[in-house]
Amino acid sequence: MLDVIILCIIFILFFLVIYKKELFKVRQNNIVDYMNFIHEKKGKKKNVFIFSSGPSLNEIEEIKKKFSKEFWDDCYTISVKSAINVMSKHDIKTDFLVSNFSGTISKLDYNLLEKEKPIVFGGNYYDKKKDHKLKKYVDYFIEIGRIGNMMQCIEKDDENCIDFQFFEDNVNSGWGHVMMELAIPLAISLKPKNIYTLGWDVKNSKKYFDSKENFKNYSDENVILEFTKFLPDYLKKHYDINIYKTSKNQEIKLPLI
Repeated sequence: MLDVIILCIIFILFFLVIYKKELFKVRQNNIVDYMNFIHEKKGKKKNVFIFSSGPSLNEIEEIKKKFSKEFWDDCYTISVKSAINVMSKHDIKTDFLVSNFSGTISKLDYNLLEKEKPIVFGGNYYDKKKDHKLKKYVDYFIEIGRIGNMMQCIEKDDENCIDFQFFEDNVNSGWGHVMMELAIPLAISLKPKNIYTLGWDVKNSKKYFDSKENFKNYSDENVILEFTKFLPDYLKKHYDINIYKTSKNQEIKLPLI
């Protein structure tokens, strides 16, 4: 009987050691896989087109026709949250999907994830449901807010404001609403010459910080709109990338293509 107990203890300890090693391996691979993916994809296409789910996304068919087949063949596409639903209806395949916060992704058509198999970047969608459906599709978990306020950094014209960074075994991003947290950093990681946007219309005025915070509310729509005027010059200066809006109905302060 004692021998059986000893064997059981040895087996349990062995299992725990293996489990810890595998867990560490998985966490490490989150960075390794990201670096491999960037090495494979970066610089391969001239354009990145980011589709968000603002009202101007309704112009998608008209905007699509303005660009040639050669353009789309030389273009990566990024869906922000549920924009993939509309893109699919207009035969625009999603190469990458970015989403943060579980409450904002409830409108996703998960069947499209199975069908189109985009590379998914999941942000800090903290929730109490351990079986949240998006989690099984997430390839890269982006921890948000650990390297400061990205939009404030850009306004100050500091370097490396938009780069993903690596610490604590993870790929990390600065805070700055989903376009700046995930979509724009992913786009610049792909090393294109041009970034185009549709559906980035800025209508979220929710306050994430209380009045005790000593910086302006970077989640207020007016502040975000004012911030966007800094982005074109910043991207050109620090990354040699142009950025455009594709609809005159987008209020963001980017040049209109």
